[in-house]
Amino acid sequence: MARSFAKGREHISKEDYLGEFWKQVHQVNTKNASAGMALNSFAKTRALYCDLDEQRFLALSDVPSLVRPRSKEVASVIIVENISPDWIALLGTTLNIDVNFFCEHMQNPTGPSPWKAVFSSSPIEQKRPMHNIHKEFDVGNRLDATKESCNPTRVSWHVDGVFHLGHLDREPPQSNLLQNPNFIHRRLEYHMPYGWQAATRISYYQMNKKFILFLIDAPMISSLNNQTQLSMSMARLHLPVSDNRGGLVMPQLFGRPHHSLFENLEQFFTHSWHFDVLYSRVPSADTVLYLVVASTWAANLRHADNHIKRISFEDIRRPSIGINDNLHECRQTLAMLRTEVSKARKWMPQLVREELEEIREMIPRRGYVGFPDAIFDEILAETGAAEKFLMDTFQLLMSSITVLDSETSIQQAHYGQKLAQLAMIYVPLSFVTGIFGMNIKEINGAKVPGWVCVATLAVTVVCTVGVFGAYNAWEERSRRKRK
Repeated sequence: MARSFAKGREHISKEDYLGEFWKQVHQVNTKNASAGMALNSFAKTRALYCDLDEQRFLALSDVPSLVRPRSKEVASVIIVENISPDWIALLGTTLNIDVNFFCEHMQNPTGPSPWKAVFSSSPIEQKRPMHNIHKEFDVGNRLDATKESCNPTRVSWHVDGVFHLGHLDREPPQSNLLQNPNFIHRRLEYHMPYGWQAATRISYYQMNKKFILFLIDAPMISSLNNQTQLSMSMARLHLPVSDNRGGLVMPQLFGRPHHSLFENLEQFFTHSWHFDVLYSRVPSADTVLYLVVASTWAANLRHADNHIKRISFEDIRRPSIGINDNLHECRQTLAMLRTEVSKARKWMPQLVREELEEIREMIPRRGYVGFPDAIFDEILAETGAAEKFLMDTFQLLMSSITVLDSETSIQQAHYGQKLAQLAMIYVPLSFVTGIFGMNIKEINGAKVPGWVCVATLAVTVVCTVGVFGAYNAWEERSRRKRK
């Protein structure tokens, strides 16, 4: 049924397309009740269009313009986060996408927990990327640049991942602690002893030389305090595309409040060579995700390096305990970055290494191309240099604190000198204390009027100011003569 529907879907309406989509969803739910394909009404979709010249956000009304004829063929990428039924209908009918692709994207992994559904007791048994490849070509073939037929060459795959959120401040699990902001229901469960786990699915659809479509989920959100949201920012996304048991870790972009695949891909496609790599051949899911991970770690290293240099060149001029804390956080960040990059490099599958070698031979050599294996080596080398610079910054901080302490000591000595000078003036004028020490009754009964005390005080103050002013002027003239 799905095959015959796919052949004639060029002229199908969005309503009929959605009808077929929900029919396929119902069939999956009937076979597997745990697939969890309910929809959230408060969710929002965002989409991004990328090519070699621009990046811009897309609205529903912009989608039909993507398939209009152009003067030259442009490699384009569409990234959709939290896809809604309206977007499914419009993308499916506009780009002529099989309805099964969207149906498969909605499915959840089945198992006792999200982690055990994706990762098993050994790397061999863990769930590999789920491929749904059309018959026109297989993964690994060069893309055909000849004239397309009415049914162009296409390829698609899906990869399940697990967000490990931990215990979130070690609070007892509560049903309202986290919320799923996606239209598609994703498994979000608390399992001891590892804490909260959230399932996610990354879907990829490629149409020859025209488009690449990424479907991703929005990150989970906290319904409680800011501290819980801060803990969620340390979430780790594990993908089953590595040779180790824990899979490949997709890092969060540094300086962002939460883990967002949308922002990772947005950063990924700011580099033109990634278009060359993805459009030179049909890469496997493992290779595509390794490319994204390597690019994200490289961006994180640049962010960490810029942050350290800003502290070293600007903030350290006025040293404080807060700067010392920031440097220790940078040290921890670099140590974590080195550990995760070393793991990704060590457990890179042989399939990815072989594909990268083939891609190197295929793509035009007109500029820099960042391959994961080379990027990982560069990151490790640059991380070592950043750590050395960080330790130098610690030494510079200590030197700056020493200089600041010396300046403070000089100022305190200067204030002590002023106090001694003040005492030298008031000792000869100690007779004033006799006036202020008189009994008020005696003053009133004496012939000396009461205003004499006030006048004596005023004269004393004027003399003191005059003496200090003259001394400061003399000191300034002496300093100028010495210079």
